This record gives sequence, C-alpha cells and structure tokens, in this order.
Amino acid sequence: MFGISGWELLVIIGVALLMVGPHQVQPFLKTLGRLIGRMSRTWIQVRKEISNVMDEIKDDS
Repeated sequence: MFGISGWELLVIIGVALLMVGPHQVQPFLKTLGRLIGRMSRTWIQVRKEISNVMDEIKDDS
C-alpha cells in the first residue's frame, strides 16, 4: 500500500498518536475510522463507475 511496509505504518501511527495526546486518542480514532470508511465507499463507487463505462465501450464496439 503506497510503498509503506507494515512496520513503517505502525511507526507513523504511533508518532501521530503521540502528537495528538492521550486525551484525544478516542475522538481521533473515531474520525480516522469515518474517514477510512468514506474513502472505501468512494473507491467502490469509482470502480463501479469505471466498470460501467468500460462495459458501455465494449457494447459500442
């Protein structure tokens, strides 16, 4: 994923949590989860739209 290994991702998350502070970890993770969910749904919609366009192109050929 983006050329980042699992360990590098864990270090990045750890540093981000240290920067946020212990009192705001829960709201931070909640917001992060929502963001990841929205990105995932958007990516699924983009893939479906591309698939539909490709199907239309194949049908026109």
